[in-house]
Amino acid sequence: MPRARPLKCGPGRGPLLVLSVWNGQMSAGSGGSADDEEGLRRLVDRGDLDAARQLAVLLVGSDRAAEAARCFELLAESGDVEGAYNRGVIDLHAGRERDAEPWFRRAAEGGHAKSAVVLGSLLQGSGRTEEGTQWIERGVRAGGAADAEFVGTMDAADGSEVVRSGAGGQAAFEEGHRSLAAGAVVEAERWFQRAGEAGHVDAMSDLGVLLVRAGRTDDGTAWWRRAAEAGSADAAYNLGTVLMRTGRLVEAEDWFRRAADGGYNEAHNQLGIVLRESGRTAEAEQHFRRGAEAGDPRAQANLGMVLAEGGRLAEAEPWLRRAADAGIDDAALVLGLVLYQAGRLAEAEDRWRRSAERGHPGAAHNLHVLLTEQGRHGEAARWST
Repeated sequence: MPRARPLKCGPGRGPLLVLSVWNGQMSAGSGGSADDEEGLRRLVDRGDLDAARQLAVLLVGSDRAAEAARCFELLAESGDVEGAYNRGVIDLHAGRERDAEPWFRRAAEGGHAKSAVVLGSLLQGSGRTEEGTQWIERGVRAGGAADAEFVGTMDAADGSEVVRSGAGGQAAFEEGHRSLAAGAVVEAERWFQRAGEAGHVDAMSDLGVLLVRAGRTDDGTAWWRRAAEAGSADAAYNLGTVLMRTGRLVEAEDWFRRAADGGYNEAHNQLGIVLRESGRTAEAEQHFRRGAEAGDPRAQANLGMVLAEGGRLAEAEPWLRRAADAGIDDAALVLGLVLYQAGRLAEAEDRWRRSAERGHPGAAHNLHVLLTEQGRHGEAARWST
């Protein structure tokens, strides 16, 4: 599904909310992905960072930004600077500048250029001019001028202009998101296209999301390709996902590699799937492990499955358990098999029962077999498939 993008700030306005999210499937037939709000909330309660991003975007898109604060806090606490930035935006929109400042400071100290510019503006507005100017200059040096579009900020010492206006594509990008928030999708597309043609990479990526959601996959993919070629890891991941779903695995592999190399952790899982399907299991395991260690439950599930298939059951169990605890029912199914083979039948039954009650057919079948073997035929009949 379309991945959350950073919020934006413009002159004389609060930062703007951006509504796109894209998250690939773990594997065909996976029962672990939750698209509905309730399912996402359950995953967030278990600490699933990807679910926190998706739920935050869902809440923001339905005018419940304040409810997204917890999701952004979870992301910020994991070291996600965009999570900290977005958490600050919520306080800023609510007029709580003092509460917003530490969130922007956290993100700015983590190298987030836009946060440095916003933090500097807040500090200048509260009379801390020297410190504020230092943060603005730091943000500009890191590339924040084009994103923030703070115009005409003056250095108190010599009167020189510190921040000049950003590239023209930024204004069109922001207009696109204002239109999107107002439900004017056609107008949003026009603004995104204008910004994309001006070289605004985020606009290219978000236009791709808009077009794919409208069923214009070829057009959207073309914009994702342009953004990915310009260095967007988000767009590279999205492009790889579309190519993967249409069976173009060689191309998908290349874009997932670029996304992973660009710091998009979830791309390791998708790359692992492609590698596994082409018989390169050892390399697939490496990428599943990188994604798993970064906290991606789908990568944890796939790593556990690869290890179990290779007979490395003791090593597989903790990864399968982490994924199952995050709500990945395919992982719970395999975890149950590992426990069953180890003679830990009560634990296997518990795992299969929980997944079966959520509607997983494989877990229901295995639970039926286990109960039948134990002579509990009346109970087993309930789970007959």
